[in-house]
Amino acid sequence: MPLGAFRINTLGKVQEEAGVDYGPRTSSEVTVALTGNAQISTAQNKFGGSSVVLDGNNDAVDPDHTVLNIGSGDFTIEWFYYPTDFTTVYGRYFFDTGSGFSGRLNGYFNASNQFVIRSGNSVLLQASHGMSTGQWYHLAIVRESGTLRFFRDGTSLASVSNSTNFTNNDYRIGLYLGGSDYGIIGYVDEWRQSDVARYSGSSFTVPTSAFTPDGATKLLLHFDGSNGDTTTQDDAIKSDLPALDTQDSYYLSGTVSSNSSASQDITVSFWFRHPSGMASDAAPIIMYMRNTPFTAYIGMEYQGGRIRIFSKPAAGFAADYTWGTYSASYGSGTYDDGAWHHIVFSRDSSTSTNHSYVDGSSVTRTVNLGREDFTRDMWPANDMSLISILSGHAFGDTRVSDIEFAQLFVDNVFYDLSDSATRAKFYDGGSINMGTDGTASGLAKPLIFHQGNTSTFATAGGDTTTFPYSVTQYGTGADISSANGPQGG
Repeated sequence: MPLGAFRINTLGKVQEEAGVDYGPRTSSEVTVALTGNAQISTAQNKFGGSSVVLDGNNDAVDPDHTVLNIGSGDFTIEWFYYPTDFTTVYGRYFFDTGSGFSGRLNGYFNASNQFVIRSGNSVLLQASHGMSTGQWYHLAIVRESGTLRFFRDGTSLASVSNSTNFTNNDYRIGLYLGGSDYGIIGYVDEWRQSDVARYSGSSFTVPTSAFTPDGATKLLLHFDGSNGDTTTQDDAIKSDLPALDTQDSYYLSGTVSSNSSASQDITVSFWFRHPSGMASDAAPIIMYMRNTPFTAYIGMEYQGGRIRIFSKPAAGFAADYTWGTYSASYGSGTYDDGAWHHIVFSRDSSTSTNHSYVDGSSVTRTVNLGREDFTRDMWPANDMSLISILSGHAFGDTRVSDIEFAQLFVDNVFYDLSDSATRAKFYDGGSINMGTDGTASGLAKPLIFHQGNTSTFATAGGDTTTFPYSVTQYGTGADISSANGPQGG
């Protein structure tokens, strides 16, 4: 969602807390959902022309909790709140990070006009909140060097010595995880979680403009948008990724070691570009693997402006699964436009479900030969090649791709890409930095990960001899700087 016009005008005015420069944000974007009747409203805002409005009954903001554990160190959770109703209930929760366990951090306003901060069900802090309806307040929970404080408008209202290792199994803003009517009523703007104590001591000057993401930011929600919008997003700097030009000479091959469990599931994600004017090879291979004896194989190739997945199951006919416009003469096609494109697909063997997305949009096959079936019991594979096919394989020749690659991800598990939060871990309107081993966006470590240049092929953080592939690199290729690789959204 684009930033509001007022927010754009104020980006340069954000104060640097205590003069500390944390550098640019490095954490990945957190996926966020607005649930219940929560929606963007232009009726009130602290910055940016809008905020999120919550009615106290099942309305919530739900970020993906998996990357938001607080731990036992310093942290800051802060937001601006415009209350419209303090109707007496047991508790109106402004956030909750789990249900049914003692390590969660949660907080609420109780029927006695007090704020309460708890670890699980144990009260840590409690004091009169001193707020009235109809005005904006800055609220913050800060732990600094083992002291936990709650601030209203820059003044500490209560403090306690604390070193709890806060963990979560969920994360909800504006609502109790265990009760639909225990929610705050009013407007919330500029919610930010940081892994540092942004404010020191017992008082500080309240920020006077919208926050910007920096190296200490774990989550930043501006709630910018049009009135009635039911989506919002975390303000994370998308990554510009390094890439690889294969130059008809660079490829990787290997075999699977015994610690790779057998599976019929697969998920593959990567970026590719076919530069304008580059000749289209008959079938430059992106990935090829087979088991032994040679009864089944699966491959992916770039062909005439399309991506083709071909497979032969252990028994039966081969399947052909393609995306894009196909030309029999291997001429220009859908993806022969010189731009970077993102591909992600997955297959669930138990249900024969296939999910395929190109640049974030769902696609279906344009050609189908024989039955729709992917190779069976492919993992572990006895032969594997990436960005190539080696001489001596089923096709009896050597084919090295002439397209550019970035961030190749291959795993023997099924990811349900129909779920937008899952899909956003691979692609979210632009490139996402998945780290050195494919886990930075919240995914489990895949079997294969190639960050996108000649020096960073990784099966385990750069180790090309174990876990679980033994990989040999052929040729040199050429690195492409991140300025010319896939760009962040």
